Parts: sequence; structure tokens; C-alpha cells
Amino acid sequence: MKKLFLVLFILCILNIKGAEELEKCVVCKDGKAPKIGAKRRHASCLVPLVDYYGCCCKENLICLGCAKSWAERSGKCPMCRSSYKDIMYYLDRDPLKVLDYNPKVLSKFREPYTRFTILMSAIDRNDRQLLNGLLEKIPDVDLSETDPYGRTVWHYAGIRNPEILQLLLDKTHDRSNISTVDFYNYTPLGLTLSMHASGNAKTLIQNGAILRPGESYERLNDCYKGYWRSFNVLLDNGYMYPYSSQLNKSFELAIIKRVNPDILQKIKDKGGKLVYHDNGETIVHDLLTKHKWACLANLAKVINISEFKTLSGTTLTQYMQEKNISIPSRKKRNLGLLRSGLHLQEPSLADSSK
Repeated sequence: MKKLFLVLFILCILNIKGAEELEKCVVCKDGKAPKIGAKRRHASCLVPLVDYYGCCCKENLICLGCAKSWAERSGKCPMCRSSYKDIMYYLDRDPLKVLDYNPKVLSKFREPYTRFTILMSAIDRNDRQLLNGLLEKIPDVDLSETDPYGRTVWHYAGIRNPEILQLLLDKTHDRSNISTVDFYNYTPLGLTLSMHASGNAKTLIQNGAILRPGESYERLNDCYKGYWRSFNVLLDNGYMYPYSSQLNKSFELAIIKRVNPDILQKIKDKGGKLVYHDNGETIVHDLLTKHKWACLANLAKVINISEFKTLSGTTLTQYMQEKNISIPSRKKRNLGLLRSGLHLQEPSLADSSK
């Protein structure tokens, strides 16, 4: 009889301990917790699946302990069976397999190091097929997302293949972020011009892209680096220097660099002109003394250089005759135009041999 009472007493104690354990949270093992599912868990011990697997299950919660144990075993979300590691694997090996994933998974994707979105990854890889598939698969794609440098998909599309930019423009309708400024104060149009992708720059301007205040001055000064095509795009779309002196310097630089006469004409139409330097001479005289005939011939297509006078008041023609300077005899149309513009006769063989 005593043994029976002893056994019953032990069983009662075990039942009480078991009840106490059920009241505690199975994750933190502390305090009483409400019953969620088959076990008791604190609400604070439930975490979004997206925090562990980078998947679309943001609204689905899972026990912290279960999440850790599952991550250790498979590394994939127990709900959608996916992870960012899988997407990165296919991006580097078979990009089109990425399109098999849930659109929500793709829209939340970020590369681990660059923090690129899935669209940025496709643009960065110049993969037109992948980009086209993503734009069709993700209905309301967010074009406002940025990378750690504050750049959007427009920044990267502007400096890639023109077909990539055109595809992005054709498949999307949101243009509210096409002039977003990154952390280096570049707009997509400014970055495109700095990379001298003049074709993409024209396309962006046609779709409403603009430069931030002050950025146009920086991009116009890129002509000093030889980016004349970008300079030409800005002139065509009404961007101008705030000071006429800068425009005059660009005009002289374009003459020295033998830029296309069409650009010279545009700068002249915008107000660019030749000015007299501290020595009382224009750049025309400098080119003449240095025998820069091709530069002078290029300039002669835009302005009448015979009107310019030297410091002594004589015309260029008179100056050349006094100094016995003759344009070399070559079968080039430009030099012929220069001779006719300066009213000079065809140089003799004696002159050409000097």
C-alpha cells in the first residue's frame, strides 16, 4: 500500500512539472506563453521568414528556434523552399532559370555584396532576355529602389547597351525617378554624359530626363576632356554656360581640336565668338604663326577669317604676304577653301618647297 502511494505521489510531481514546462515558451524557456499551434511561444520569438531566407514570406511567421534549425539543415525557406543563394547561383550560370521563381521573391532580391536589385543585376550583365522576362514577370516593378550609392536602374541603363535602355523604357511607364540624384550628385543623364554615351543621353532627354542645377556646367566642361559628342547633345537641348567667357573658351578649344564644323557653327549661334587676347591678337593669328592650316580651314567654314586684323592693323592676307607665309600646296578641298577665303593665289613650287 505504501509503495502504491509513493508511485502516485511521484506521478503527480511529474505531471505538475510537465504542466509548468508547457506554460513556458519553447524558444526562450522563460515565463508563461500563449499556446500557438502545438506549443507555447512568445510573440516576440516569432520572426518573419524573410529575415532568414530573403524570400517572399514576409507575412508568414516562424518560431525563431525552428528557423535556426531549418536554416542549419537546408538554408531554404520552409514555406517557399527558396533562398537568395539559389538565385545568385543561377544568375552566374543559367540566368533564365531565375524566371521560375515567385515574383515576390524576385522583387525582394538583393545581391549580397553589391546590393543590386534583380533588375540592376540583369542590366549590369547586359542580359536583354533576362531583363525582358523580369519586366513581364514582375507586374508592378519598383524603379525607385537604389543601391548603396543611391543609384537607380536608370543610372545603370544609361551607361549600358542602347538596346537595354530602350527595352526598359518600352516595358515601363513610371518616369518619376528618371532624374534621381545619387550620392555623388550624378543624375542618370549626367552619368551617361560623363561616360560619353551620347546616344543614350539623347534617348533619356527624349523621355524627360534632366540635369540637376549646376550639373550642366560640369558636363559642359567635359568638352575639355574631349567629350565633344556629349557637349553637342547639351547644345542641342538648350543647355548653356552661365558666362559667355566660358562659351568663348570652348569655341577656341573646338577650333584647336579640329572639331566638326557643325559643332563650331552651333557654338557660334549660341553666342560664342573669338576674342582678342592679352597680346592683342586672336587665336587666328596664333594658328597662322604655328602653321595650323587644318584648324584654320575648319574655322573658315564657319566665319570669315579674312576680317581679323593683326596687332599692327593689317589684315591676315597682308600679314602673310609681308612675312612670306604661304599655305602649302596640297590637293585638299579644305586648304583650297582657306586660300580662297584669304584671297591668296595658288602657291608656287618654290613656296611649297620651303
